[in-house]
Amino acid sequence: MFRRPLYLLLGILSVFLGIIGLFLPLVPTTPFLLLAAWFFSNSSEKLHALLLQSPVLGGIICDWERGGFIHIRTKWIATLMLVGLMSYPILFLSFPFLLKIVAVCTAGCVLIFLWRCPSQVQETLCSSKVVKAK
Repeated sequence: MFRRPLYLLLGILSVFLGIIGLFLPLVPTTPFLLLAAWFFSNSSEKLHALLLQSPVLGGIICDWERGGFIHIRTKWIATLMLVGLMSYPILFLSFPFLLKIVAVCTAGCVLIFLWRCPSQVQETLCSSKVVKAK
């Protein structure tokens, strides 16, 4: 009874947090948008389709929904951004060593997850385009 409105509200909140993540460092964008896609797929087909038709994020979300597929280019960009943004504070700012260890371990876990996701799929239909394995 309350599930659809709750999922709709959580989907809108997730999109809002994802948009904030575009402008604030340390606030992730992609996980919130993937979460929004899941909430919308369970509450509003119209909003789900709107999210998938986004020229910037639609393909990424659709590839993820079709089997956890992440383009190799996206993996490299994410890796370079993560290493680049984490290197300066860890190497040049002074904060407790334990926090540096936690930051490096967290970044390592994110990179392991990212690179363990498949980079290609057999065939994916997504918004009337077909992505084939290389």
